[in-house]
Amino acid sequence: MQTFQKDQLPAYLNFLQAKYDAYTGASEVKSKPYYAMIDPCDLCQLRCPTCPTGIENEGRRLRIQEDTLYRSDRSRLSMDLFDALMDEMGDYLFLIDFHSWGEPLLNVHTPEFIRKANAHKIETVMHTNLSLKLTEQQIEDVLTAGLDLLVASVDGFSQEAYERFRVGGDLNLVKENLIKAARIRDRLGLNNAIIYKFLVFSWNEEEIGAAQQFCDEHGLIFLRQDGMVPDAEWLPSYRKDELPFISVEDVEVLDKQWEQAGQPGYWKEHEKHAYWMPIATDLNWIPTHGPQVDTFCGWHYSVAVIQPGGQLTPCCITAKESDRYGTVIPGEVGLGDVWNNENYRKSRAVFSGENIEGLEDIDTVCCRCYYPDALKHSQSNNDSKIIGQFLNVFESSHPQYAEAFKLLSNGEGRSVRERYVALFEEQLAGLLETDRGARNQADTAELDELSFEDAAKIAQGYMTELSRIGMNGQIVHDASILPYSKPEITTALSILLEASNDQEARENYKNGVMVLAFFQPDIGSASVAIDQLGPGQKPWQEVVAREMRELALP
Repeated sequence: MQTFQKDQLPAYLNFLQAKYDAYTGASEVKSKPYYAMIDPCDLCQLRCPTCPTGIENEGRRLRIQEDTLYRSDRSRLSMDLFDALMDEMGDYLFLIDFHSWGEPLLNVHTPEFIRKANAHKIETVMHTNLSLKLTEQQIEDVLTAGLDLLVASVDGFSQEAYERFRVGGDLNLVKENLIKAARIRDRLGLNNAIIYKFLVFSWNEEEIGAAQQFCDEHGLIFLRQDGMVPDAEWLPSYRKDELPFISVEDVEVLDKQWEQAGQPGYWKEHEKHAYWMPIATDLNWIPTHGPQVDTFCGWHYSVAVIQPGGQLTPCCITAKESDRYGTVIPGEVGLGDVWNNENYRKSRAVFSGENIEGLEDIDTVCCRCYYPDALKHSQSNNDSKIIGQFLNVFESSHPQYAEAFKLLSNGEGRSVRERYVALFEEQLAGLLETDRGARNQADTAELDELSFEDAAKIAQGYMTELSRIGMNGQIVHDASILPYSKPEITTALSILLEASNDQEARENYKNGVMVLAFFQPDIGSASVAIDQLGPGQKPWQEVVAREMRELALP
């Protein structure tokens, strides 16, 4: 997929605000995350030797769990929590990656999570070990839910090589599931991409060709990758000269820093070894035991990493219970409450060099981040898809924002950042503030106090969107594609109707309100024919007709 599906303007305006917050190193942000990693389940049936969950499983098997425990409360994501997250973030997210430190298919609700994300036009990715006894119906449920990308972690082609890393896995079962998935996809005419991901180690590099051939035969995508490894003996032949990105001596220094910060024993004994990471070597990165990125870490501004119990962590690498930054509790604590709490503000400030009064004693894992800069900005790899989709959908109708997206299409070099900040402060800040103001009025039920100027702005944006869509009275659209909420638009058109003496204009305003009936929530796709069934098996024709009667103006 070259661009994302999203066609809700607020998501793109939030993206612009997030870029400004990041480029200025803001500690408290106005934006919401526009990507998410949501873990459906942090339990797993395997014992992979570098995964915190796998290490815990092995520790439990050997009865040494007290030395390997990362979390004491592993769980499965509930539907209530996911719905609360979508209520708050769904309109702003472009991508959800359904995985972290567990096996997502151990949660029976995962297909429904995917389906609900798809209804918000969010691209979805799921990483799985696929070493599970899955029926064809279970696999079909995942694929038909709208999953864009299924990534199977397979790391070998013989059972002997595969189980060296995927300890406890059954390669034949994985292959059977992959074949089933490809066959179901093709039979149903779906477009899910299915990836066979192969991490290369010294013991499986000779099997790369066989795995590639298997993928070619079954319509799978073969993805070969080099991973972070804890032992030089694991390195494949072409990485034998690679230096570790962090040495045992470096780990000792970091261990002492944690001890000085009041957290002795943060580095577990089984973690005190060197680490090899190809991306770090390629960049000639040398660890210096602290944040070394210019003004910001991208994870703090763009990605919400959410554990099954609602806990947020600052990036995908953190796995320990002590590294949680806060917890979303449906009906009590929202994601926005956590996103700007003391832990996030202190972590952002560490990178920008800002001292925040009152947060001197707050300590977070980000204060001693030792990962290379490339990983701090890895999430921006998908930003080009956001930019491309905006220019495809909104460039002509919203030229005031197009200049900013075109500038961002040039990458994230220092020159682009500086020019973007200047452009934002000179032109975009006022536009976004006006837009936020109009939306806040809707949220506080003060729409009847809209100024004539604001009403005219809302009406113009709405009418422009109608012209783009080309309404014909036979199609109903998802309400999320409107540039403003339906109550805002209704109020704005009512104000203009009352103020106008032009009969033709008055008829246009009245018709504009009734056309709002053709925009309904949870359509689940860009549009549907008006006589088709919708949510709850209600004919859209009846829904639209009823709402037109309710919206009719005198």
